[in-house]
Amino acid sequence: MLRNFVSRFASRIYVSIFYLSLLLFSCSSEKNIDSSSYWQAENALDYKSSLELQKAGFVKFPIQNNVSLADINFIECLEINGEKYIYFYEKGGNSLFIYDILDFSLRKKITFEKEGKNRVVPNNNLVKLISIDSLWLYDRTERRLSLFHNASLLKYISLEDNYRQKNQLNVTKDAWQFSYSAPFDVVDNVLYVSLYPRNIGVQARTEENIVDMAVWINTNNFQAGSFLPYPNFYNKGNWGYSSVVKTNLFQTYNASKKTILYGFAADNFLYEFDIKKRTLSKKFIGSSFFKEIPPLSFSKVNENKDKSWKYVGTTPSYYRLFYFSDLALHARIAFLPKSEQMYIEGVRSRDFSLIFFDENIQKNAEFRFNNSIYNPSFIYADKQYIYILRQDLYDKDDNFLWFEKFQVIKHI
Repeated sequence: MLRNFVSRFASRIYVSIFYLSLLLFSCSSEKNIDSSSYWQAENALDYKSSLELQKAGFVKFPIQNNVSLADINFIECLEINGEKYIYFYEKGGNSLFIYDILDFSLRKKITFEKEGKNRVVPNNNLVKLISIDSLWLYDRTERRLSLFHNASLLKYISLEDNYRQKNQLNVTKDAWQFSYSAPFDVVDNVLYVSLYPRNIGVQARTEENIVDMAVWINTNNFQAGSFLPYPNFYNKGNWGYSSVVKTNLFQTYNASKKTILYGFAADNFLYEFDIKKRTLSKKFIGSSFFKEIPPLSFSKVNENKDKSWKYVGTTPSYYRLFYFSDLALHARIAFLPKSEQMYIEGVRSRDFSLIFFDENIQKNAEFRFNNSIYNPSFIYADKQYIYILRQDLYDKDDNFLWFEKFQVIKHI
């Protein structure tokens, strides 16, 4: 059931016009974006290398005994009045942990109730901090988006079919839930969300019913609209069991430009959404370590899980996106290809690269990392430094989250 809450301070006329234009945008020209040009040398192999990473030591954040890295999807950053924090939701304890970046201390812990009106069901839930005390939380089990003050529920929306139909979202029932692989963003009381993919490229479809995979939700009145359909090439192949890895969508917000950058796991291109102009443009950012990301097969039925996981574990794909405001740089993670023999021998980890590019979406550099040493799900930046989790050090001492510190040196 949808609960309606009326904003006491927003201009109704402005809001109506703004969101009407977003609704019109949702049905407009961005659905004609062409994905036929799959690879190009520019911004993949051909680019001007203009920065380097220099190792600068280590930092560590103490974690409690019952906190497991396996129960954390990723970390995020929050800056308020010049103070910076990293935070993460840990499903084992159903808790949110907030750390001070300067002294690495635990600033706050919020534990959510498992029952009652303030309940949050432990799962791969998503959290977006608005302040040190306020947050939006997506409950994956109940498919509910909630606003909390600490652990007290203020309001929520349930993502039910009648809500999807009422707002005329161009999304499927299976996809109408938030992706657990990508954080969502809140800009001027509007949530921008990447959805969870299922069965893309498995069932035969036509261009007329290609679904959108990005959604905006007005947090004042819970109006919503959708945009960014799957690129057409996804319809030409089978991307593994339920298609939930190679079809993932990732996003990051650039506050200086007021744009959100989206990227699909098997797509070399990125899609930049201008919030003010409500336009969507296509930009290429590829890896120097591979060209194409082939489908598993061209079958129209689900492949078996073992075959699918072997495919996922050996072929390349893209992962998370970042915008580092202090550096005025974006970054994109790419998982690199691995031989089938290594997979058969039990080697499951894949090396990854970190691709850097500027605000004009021009590639600056690409660096390769050993995935048995570094963990790409835990990366943050502060000032002129980037911090990447050392998985090997955590494996030896799981009382801390260990990060290696890299200075980003730009060359003109």
